[in-house]
Amino acid sequence: MQLSYKLGFIFSVCVLVSACSFSKSKTSNSGGAIVRDEPPSPYGNPKQYKVLGKSYNVMESSKGYKEKGLASWYGKDFHGKRTSSGTPYNMHSYSAAHKTLPIPSYVQVTNLDNGKRLILRVDDRGPFKSGRIIDLSFLAAKELGVVAQGVARVEVVALAPYQNLTKKRSAPTVQVAASAANNKPSAAPIPMQTLSNNAPAYWIQVGAFGEHKNAQYLVYKLNDNHPAKIQSAQNIHRVLVGPYATAAQSEQIRKQLSEQGFDAPKIMRQ
Repeated sequence: MQLSYKLGFIFSVCVLVSACSFSKSKTSNSGGAIVRDEPPSPYGNPKQYKVLGKSYNVMESSKGYKEKGLASWYGKDFHGKRTSSGTPYNMHSYSAAHKTLPIPSYVQVTNLDNGKRLILRVDDRGPFKSGRIIDLSFLAAKELGVVAQGVARVEVVALAPYQNLTKKRSAPTVQVAASAANNKPSAAPIPMQTLSNNAPAYWIQVGAFGEHKNAQYLVYKLNDNHPAKIQSAQNIHRVLVGPYATAAQSEQIRKQLSEQGFDAPKIMRQ
């Protein structure tokens, strides 16, 4: 009897250890981005903005933010193109887009279906499809197990140090730090020239998409600094900046767009 009791106890311990090991395999520790205390981006933090006819109010602080909903992801269509923070989007980084969190903010994203979680840096705006609360980079989606199905149920929690736009906008030291973060001074906008009715116009193509909504999103990001339109033909939606009256003016803008992270913008004459 005593031997049977000992064997039963050992078996119970083994089962318990196995169960713990299985539980750990279902929930991985947070990896991903390294959390830093950063100044607010000089771009991407308007008090309010509008996309596809809907207005969004940017939060003054990320503190206390916690939400459950659907996550989607975006990849090569936007790789190398300018994010709302002003830097090029890198699909192989631990980053994400959010409609209203201050930029940049850090969040922990947990896939509620498999327990995997990652720390991500929010540096872009989106997703603008109803019901979705965060857009993941390709790398983040891959590691969270979202790529195959396209969307997943997640919980998003803001992490300290929390971004606070009100506090940091009013602090002189932050203004200096934000200026120092830019290696080059931003070029002054070039005024549009009036075109006669019959004059040829110069346009700059900055993107081409299979989905119209992606082209609309790029136009939104451009409109703060550059007038843009969508030209659609044969299921391809091209985003064009302009028009400009001279080749010299359009070339100057093309160089600005290239420096801002847009991949190979090219001049077109129409």
